[in-house]
Amino acid sequence: IVSHPKPELWFQELFPLKMCPANASMVTFYGIMFDAGSTGTRIHIYTFIQQSPENPAELKGEVFESVKPGLSAYANQPKKGAETIRKLLEMAKNAVPPSHWNKTPVVLKATAGLRLLPELKAQALLSQVRMVFEDSPFLVPDNSVSIMDGSYEGASYK
Repeated sequence: IVSHPKPELWFQELFPLKMCPANASMVTFYGIMFDAGSTGTRIHIYTFIQQSPENPAELKGEVFESVKPGLSAYANQPKKGAETIRKLLEMAKNAVPPSHWNKTPVVLKATAGLRLLPELKAQALLSQVRMVFEDSPFLVPDNSVSIMDGSYEGASYK
C-alpha cells in the first residue's frame, strides 16, 4: 500500500489549524486526496481527530484504493478518464459519514503523467475531473484539481 507521508500537508490550506470548537472535547473530520500518477490513480480517504481546541489535529486512519491505468491514459477520452475518478469517489461515500460529506474537501493532484501531456489534453482531463467533483456531495475547494510541479512532487515524498 502506498501512503503519503504527512497527509496533513495536502489539506493544510483547506482546514483551519484548530477545527475543534471551544466547547467540544473532540472533533473528527475527513479529507479525500486523489493521486493521479502515470501508472494509476489512487484515492486516500483520511480521518483526522482533534482532541481539544489547544491541540492540532492528528491522522487517525486512512482508506486506500487504486485503479489502473493512470488518468493520462485517457488523454483522448477525458470523460472516460473522469469516470474512473467517479467510481473511486463512490468508495469515499462509504468511508465518510453522510453528515460530514459537505465539510470534507476532495482534491486531486496529478503528477508526471499529466504534466507530460499536451496542455489542452491535460486540461480537458482535469476539467472533466472537476465536473465529477462538483457533482459529488463533497466540498470542492478552489484549485482542487491540479497538476503538481515536478519539484513539489519530489519533495512531497521525502
